[in-house]
This record gives sequence, structure tokens and C-alpha cells, in this order.
Amino acid sequence: TITMEQWLWRLALTVCLLLLAWKFSSDGRDHSPPVMTFDGSRLLNVSDLREPTSRQEILQLVRDVHITKQKLRVLGSGHSLLPLAMSEGVTLSLRKFTGLVGIDSKAKQVTVKAGTTLAELNSILEEHGLALSVLPAISWQTVAGSLMTATHGTGIKYGNLATLVESIELVTASGEVMSINKSDKIFDAAVTSLGLLGVVMVVTFQAETAFNIKEVSTVVTLRECIDQFHNLTESHDHTKLWIDLYSSSCMIFMADRESGQTEPRPDFSWLNFKMRIFELMQWAATIIPEFTSLIMQSRLGTKLFFYPQTRIDKSHEIFTVPFYVSPQTQQELAIKIEDCPRALEMLHEFVLEKKVAVNSFLEVRSVKSDSFWLSPNYGRDSCHLTEILYQPSPKTFDQYFFDYYDLISDYKPRPHWGKNFKLNASHLMSIYPKFSDFLRVKQDLDPSGIFTNAFLDDLFTTS
Repeated sequence: TITMEQWLWRLALTVCLLLLAWKFSSDGRDHSPPVMTFDGSRLLNVSDLREPTSRQEILQLVRDVHITKQKLRVLGSGHSLLPLAMSEGVTLSLRKFTGLVGIDSKAKQVTVKAGTTLAELNSILEEHGLALSVLPAISWQTVAGSLMTATHGTGIKYGNLATLVESIELVTASGEVMSINKSDKIFDAAVTSLGLLGVVMVVTFQAETAFNIKEVSTVVTLRECIDQFHNLTESHDHTKLWIDLYSSSCMIFMADRESGQTEPRPDFSWLNFKMRIFELMQWAATIIPEFTSLIMQSRLGTKLFFYPQTRIDKSHEIFTVPFYVSPQTQQELAIKIEDCPRALEMLHEFVLEKKVAVNSFLEVRSVKSDSFWLSPNYGRDSCHLTEILYQPSPKTFDQYFFDYYDLISDYKPRPHWGKNFKLNASHLMSIYPKFSDFLRVKQDLDPSGIFTNAFLDDLFTTS
């Protein structure tokens, strides 16, 4: 007699085999301008799409929009889960405005156009023997989009990507071009501003001599992980955790600078294959709800991805993921680093008690404090808890994201601007000390609200 679990496993295998050819036919990405948010939950209005190729075309477009009193939003790589790029008028895509503007080898500074992706920036830097000190995991994001949403990597000694910026060139609502560097009063407002102050055209980064990283990963229990958390973050340049809440397992990634030679790069095709299998199982669970329970109880994710390994490679190869990550929905909360262990315990207890249908991992990273007004790391070293779900039910979505947010509200969690959250202007004002100052700069640079939309109006309009 075949048990229900055996039947589900056989059906899962059949589904996987049927869809593998389709999944491996490409990297899964659509390289045309995105028309919806990353998780596919919201359509973006790109009916009036403009793709300038030169600085002058961008200036003229902004000036025309100003004269005709239209709205304009800049569209990046489409990696955001929220309608930040939703336009109620003109959509400006910078995907054709990319590449190197100039490089100062002596100062180790590189200037690129704002539509350049981080992957392209990494290649430019590598050609010149340079590298950025820290990087986020997703390299197909645009430079401007990464900065505007305070995108970050991991490592308590390193801030978010904007901390590596020396200057930006910004086109304001009137068509004026502002060159803003670290010494300018509005730099801390402009470098992470969700595109609300204008169109970023050019960015100058402070790089350093290229370096290698040795990454060691190990698997421990969640209890051991929590107990070791502060020691791990302080003892290594870059620490990251993957946590399976149902199996109470934790994979620790510890990365440090390495003076030795790189080792032969692993063949990630098998890892990519396992990722696609896991995604197909998650997809099947949206059709057959019993699969979600099966995924959790069988510890499938832990068995596929949690194993010890060591690798030495160029920094950008270690920092960024070596495969395409299919659309997911996420919430990411930044809290004070000292509050992280207890917040993890609370999440674990909450998920088990409420039997929340979590079908993916929790990722934990650490980021150094900064002075940027809309940065989740403003004024405090932070722990970032990234909750990940694959096509969840509305109940699971609300439980795992919003109910947990309420549970740890005493820690004053600050959400990642590009991921799911449900807050308003008054709440944002209570957790971002410079929120009112930012509103004043926004009013000065864009008094007519050219660079906003309905979603952003709800977040940045106070009564």
C-alpha cells in the first residue's frame, strides 16, 4: 500500500521531470524592461516608457515632464517587491544608459552611469585590479536602484552599499543638475532617497585593491547558532545565516579576507539543479497544499542546501549568488544587533506555535550603522532578518510578515524599502529620526511632486 507521503513524493518527482527542461532552457530572467514587481504580485505602468541613451536625453525628458506637469518614476531592474517604480505618467528606464564614465586608478575611484548593473560594475573594477569592499547578493540590480533602496551585503564592519559612494549626479524636478558629494549637507538625504529627490545619472564609488575571500560554511542547531551569534558577527569580516525554522537547523557562512590564491571555482550546475528542484516543489505546493507540509516535515530544504563547504575566490564571486534566484516574496526587518538573538527565538517560537506554513529559509545578515536619513541602519549597527516565502497564501503572508512585525515592534524594526511592509508616514516618522528633515528636502527639490506616486504619497505625506 502506498502511503500519502510516498504518493506525494512520486507526484513531485513527475512534476519536476516534466518541468526541468523548461526551467533549464534559460536563466529564467526576462531581460526586457520589467513590467511587474519581482514576485509578480503587481503590474507596473510602463505604457509611456522612455529609454534615454545619453545624459542630454535624460535632462530634456525631466525638463519636458516639469513643463507639462506630468509624473515620472525611474525603473531599475525590477527587483523590488513594492510598486516603488509605479508611474502615473512617464516611466524612465536607464537600462540603455550604462557603462564606465571614468576611473581614477590612483584614488581607486570609479564613476559609472546609473543604469549599470552591479555585475557590470564588478567586471569593470576587476579589469582595473579593483573591487568594492562589500556587495549585496543580487548582482543584476542597477547601481542607482541599489543605492536608492539602501541595499546592503553583510558584515558588521561594513555599511550598506551607499557607504561606498563618493558622489552622485542628480537631476532635480526643475531640470537642474546637482553634483552631490559627501561634504554636501543633503548627501545623507540624497544617496538613499527612493528616487524621490530626482533622477540619479552618475555615481562615483570608492573602491580598493582587489582581494580574495575564504568562505567557510558549517551546519549547527538553531540553539547553537543563536548562542554564538554575537561571537560570529564580531569574529569574521562577513557572516550570514540560513535558518530552517522547522528543522531548527542553521547554516553559518563565515567569510574573511584571504591572501592566498583562489581555488578552482566549483561547478554550480548541481546547486542550480537542486535550487530548481526546490522551487518546483514549492510551486507544486501552490497547487497541492499538502506539499507545503511535506516540504516542512521532510526537511527538504535542509537536506538539499545545508552542508559544510570551503571555497576561496575573488571577493565579488563570494559576495554574490552564483545562480538566478526565482521570484519570491520577502519581508526584511532591521533591528539593533544586540536584539537579534531574542528576535530569532521569538520568530522560531511564533512559527512553531502558530504552525505558519513557511516554505523557505530565513536569512540573517549584519550591517554597520550609517548616517543616511532613510537607511534602516541609520545610527545603529543592525541585524537584518529576511523572511522568505514562495507564493504564500494570504493567511501565511499576513502571519509570517505582519503578525511577526507586530510581535517584535518594541525593537523598532525598520523595513527594507524594496520588500514587503505595511506602514504609514506617522509610523515611519517614529522609527526614522531624520524623516521630517527628509520631507523638507523633498519639498525643496520637488515641490510639485513630480517624482512620486500614490504608493509613495501614502508613505511620505503627513497630516
